[in-house]
Formats: sequence, C-alpha cells, structure tokens
Amino acid sequence: MATRDINRYRNRVQFWQQLFGQLSRYDLLLAAIPLVMAAALGAYLITPVPFHFAVAASGVLGVGIMVDALYFNPPTRSDEPTYSDASTHSPVVDSEQVQGQSPGGD
Repeated sequence: MATRDINRYRNRVQFWQQLFGQLSRYDLLLAAIPLVMAAALGAYLITPVPFHFAVAASGVLGVGIMVDALYFNPPTRSDEPTYSDASTHSPVVDSEQVQGQSPGGD
C-alpha cells in the first residue's frame, strides 16, 4: 500500500516537471500578468488599499513585465523551422534544370 502512494506521488511530480519543462520564459511572463492583477484584487479585498491604487500598481507591474520581455530580454529567432516559414514548403530547384526545360514540358 505504501508503494502505491509513492508511485502516485512520483507520477504527479513527473507531470509537473514535464509541464514546466515545456514552458518557455515568455509563457511564464504571460502567466505572471494576470497573476499580478489577481494579487492586486486580493490586496484590495484584504487590506484597506484603495481600488484605483491597487489597479494602478498592478498595471505598472504588468507593463514592467512586458518591457522586460520585449526590450530588455527580447525573443530571439530559433534555428528550428516553423510552419509559417515559406522555405519549408517549397522544394529547392536548381537554376540549370529550369533553364534546360522547355515551357511546354517536352
């Protein structure tokens, strides 16, 4: 019975490790923006912080996250081909082969 509980725990840990291994830095930054807004709402509900101050502070933090993601640490182009890359959809044709062919295909 104890072995079954340990295996269940290991499966849960492996799930979270696999999930966080697939997330990029930018995925986490995008998730942080609504979390900051939710934290501001929580601060408003729990403490005597005015609503406009909580929303303004969370907006400033959200903009800071976006500035960090776009200007201080911008995304870089990866070497992996993407589906939107036109070069992956068209075959490479040698120019000598094209010059030797007639327009009729004979």
